[in-house]
Amino acid sequence: MSLKPHIIILPRREENLMAVLKCHTRGVVIDVMKDLIKGITEWIKVTKKGKEEWDLSSKNFNIGDLSTLSLEAFESLIPFLQSVGIYCLDIDIYGTEDYTPDYVYDSVLVNELDLEEN
Repeated sequence: MSLKPHIIILPRREENLMAVLKCHTRGVVIDVMKDLIKGITEWIKVTKKGKEEWDLSSKNFNIGDLSTLSLEAFESLIPFLQSVGIYCLDIDIYGTEDYTPDYVYDSVLVNELDLEEN
């Protein structure tokens, strides 16, 4: 069975910040985030490293914490992610000081008035 790519964008409400989560899954996955939560919950529940990361996050382990895990911690998490069908997890965090709510994904990038002939 081949791996299926997924990209999930997770905005941070209080700031102009977003996480882009990329992973691959085997077979049909209905909800990548639910499976991610299931794998991380089990990792925290049964491993010392998972419990340490849970405590370090003040019991608020989120995408920011996941994106900054040490190599040792991340390697201990991998089997738990794979057990729920998540492979090749990668997270990028993006932010900008120049964000403006006046422009969105669907903003037209052409000034139609400048296209009109005089």
